[in-house]
Amino acid sequence: MFRLQQRVCQLLLATSLLLPVPAKAAIELLACSHELPPHTYLENGRPSGLATEILQEVARRLQWQLSIRYSNWIRTRAMAEAGQCDLIYTVLKKDEYEKAFLYPQETLPERRNVFFVRRDRQLQYGGDLEAFMRQFSIGLYRDKAVSPLFDQLKQTTWARLNSPSESESLMRMLLAGRFDAAIENEETGIYELKKLGGRHLIEVLEPPIYVTPAYIAFSRKGRATGLVEAFSRELGHFKHSRQYTEIVEKYRTIR
Repeated sequence: MFRLQQRVCQLLLATSLLLPVPAKAAIELLACSHELPPHTYLENGRPSGLATEILQEVARRLQWQLSIRYSNWIRTRAMAEAGQCDLIYTVLKKDEYEKAFLYPQETLPERRNVFFVRRDRQLQYGGDLEAFMRQFSIGLYRDKAVSPLFDQLKQTTWARLNSPSESESLMRMLLAGRFDAAIENEETGIYELKKLGGRHLIEVLEPPIYVTPAYIAFSRKGRATGLVEAFSRELGHFKHSRQYTEIVEKYRTIR
C-alpha cells in the first residue's frame, strides 16, 4: 500500500512539471500628465518627451502595464489627488503637493534655468547674476519663475527686461537680437530653437541660474503606494545606464 501511494505521488509530481506555469499578471497603472514639452507631451497622439521616455523604460523594467492620460495641469492634479491616477508627472516638490503625493528618492533630470545667447555675441556668465543683469538686457516669457534672487533683481530700476507671452516668441526675439540674453528652462529653450531652425545660432551659458528637482510622484489614494521604493530603486539603476544618458543628451544637445 505504501509503495502504491509513493508511486501515485511520483506520477502527480511528474505531471505537474509538464503543466504550463501561469504567467505573472502585469501590474496595470495609470499615469496622468500635462502638456509640458519637451518633458512630457503628445506627439502624433502618442506620449512623448524626456520624462515620458524615462518613465516608460522604468515601467517596462518593472513589468508594469502603464497607460498615460493627458490633460491640463489643474485637471491632472485633481485626478491624482482623488486617486483616479496612480502616478503624476512632472511635478515639483512642494508642501501643498506632499499632502496628496508620495515622492520617490530618485528624481527626474533637474530643471535648469539658464541663459541662452547668440553665439556671435560671445557673451560670458560667471555666476554673478546681478553683474550680468546690470550689463545686459534680458528676455523671459511673462510669469516665468526663475529664482528667488532674480525675483528681487527684476524689481530694480536698472533691470532691462523684455517679457513676451510664450517661450516660442521669446526665442524668436532672441534670434532677432531684440535683447542680449534669454532666460528659459534648458530643455524647453532647446526644443523651441529646434522648431525654429535656429539652434545652431544659440549657445547655453554656464553655470545655470537656478536648478530645481522634478519628480514622477505617486498618488496617496492610488493603487501604487506600495511601489514607490521599487520604482525609485529601478530609476536609480537606470540613471547609471548608457540608455538614460542618451535620452537626456537628446533633449539637452543644442547643436
